[in-house]
Amino acid sequence: MAMHLSRRRFIAGAGVCGCGVWPAPSAAEKTPPVPSSVRWACAGASEPNFNCVDSYGPAKPEALAVFDWIIDGVGVTRNFEILSGEFSGGCIALAGVSGGKRYIVYDDAEFGWGDGRVYWYEIGIAAHEVGHLLMSHWLDGLGSRPYKELQADMFAGRAVARLGGSLAQALSWSTLVSEQGSSSHPPRADRIEAVALGWGRERIRDRTGADVGRSRWIGDTFEMAGRSCRLARTTVSGKPEVRLACESRDGRWVWKD
Repeated sequence: MAMHLSRRRFIAGAGVCGCGVWPAPSAAEKTPPVPSSVRWACAGASEPNFNCVDSYGPAKPEALAVFDWIIDGVGVTRNFEILSGEFSGGCIALAGVSGGKRYIVYDDAEFGWGDGRVYWYEIGIAAHEVGHLLMSHWLDGLGSRPYKELQADMFAGRAVARLGGSLAQALSWSTLVSEQGSSSHPPRADRIEAVALGWGRERIRDRTGADVGRSRWIGDTFEMAGRSCRLARTTVSGKPEVRLACESRDGRWVWKD
């Protein structure tokens, strides 16, 4: 599954498989702590074969640390290989299977990995691709589909929450995707909602999975389809739930069903 982005938000570079690249992070974006223990990955004698990657190379230590951090956060064991690559058209990261092996490949030119720094938008992209692999989205052989992208987006939101990221940090990459969407990828508003709900559902649970606290707003206000929206922790039939509310034209907060 490849990440597709709107050309309108380009700042530099290009990749394949679609329509865009991730812009550089703002100077104000906070950098999370990255574990120092990493495992090297290498393309080896038999490289994978993905249409949108021209060549492959070993992943940077920062890349390995990020992916292992995500995997450790969700409590599973990494069973895929991570490679860097040179991309030639509209995507900068992908997850898939080649030669019976599972891979995530990222565009070495577009990620700032190599100088010891990692940004939340990169973590969000990485978590999205991990979600595709963990949910076996390649099995039907149909490639990207809107429902698969939304599932991976929700996983990315939960992963960022588990790693201590804020809602704004979880959304730092999803706001850059195509506004209209396509036959393979949902529109931006749907993706923002999926990431936000994933983040919120993780935040309302404690270490044992039980809900903590009373009904309340959670996270900051964010924009979706030109409207101000917020997440709220509610209780439905005695069970905790996260709901999305958006501000109406007359200033009222209305639940989005």
